[in-house]
Amino acid sequence: QTGFRWLLVSLTAASVLLWLRVVGWKPSCSGIFILLVLTLGSLPAAQGIKLQQLTLLVAAFLAVAVVLAACNRLLLAGMFMALATIKPQLALLPTAWFLLWTFADWHRRQKFVWGFSSCLLALVLGGELLLPGWIPRFYDAVAAYRHYTGAQSLLDVLLTPWAGGVLGAMISLAFARVAWRMRRIPANDPGFAFMA
Repeated sequence: QTGFRWLLVSLTAASVLLWLRVVGWKPSCSGIFILLVLTLGSLPAAQGIKLQQLTLLVAAFLAVAVVLAACNRLLLAGMFMALATIKPQLALLPTAWFLLWTFADWHRRQKFVWGFSSCLLALVLGGELLLPGWIPRFYDAVAAYRHYTGAQSLLDVLLTPWAGGVLGAMISLAFARVAWRMRRIPANDPGFAFMA
């Protein structure tokens, strides 16, 4: 547990450095130190480290996938995106963006899909080999989780379920519109990191 806790600290710090690289921001050494302290000292990161949440591991996988895509290492980027699907609710939108971006220039970007699908298939088959029948049990656990938590989004709680649903749909449509417009940008463009 101690080793995993320090791994999460290291990966969270590395994620900050990776995102700085992707967006092309080069702060001074003191600026980087301040960003690291603010990130590691933030409540979500501190709780994630304390509780050993896999969310921090997934965030690192996503950062690595974006950096690899920006370096035109699409096969590896797809593999890291597949690893991020260990928490599907976190990987859904970034994966959707990557797939839209890939299909917008299939000839040059198809390696992402091959890396993603091969790694995802290996994860699913490996999981089935180690724990036969895990997929239906995972689905049942998700359904039970939605039932005992009330399945409300933050928007539903802050507003009302109806208003939260409407606002959520509007945000989703706005995101889809922006994603469609930006689908052809190169991976080394700062807009790509914004979408990811």
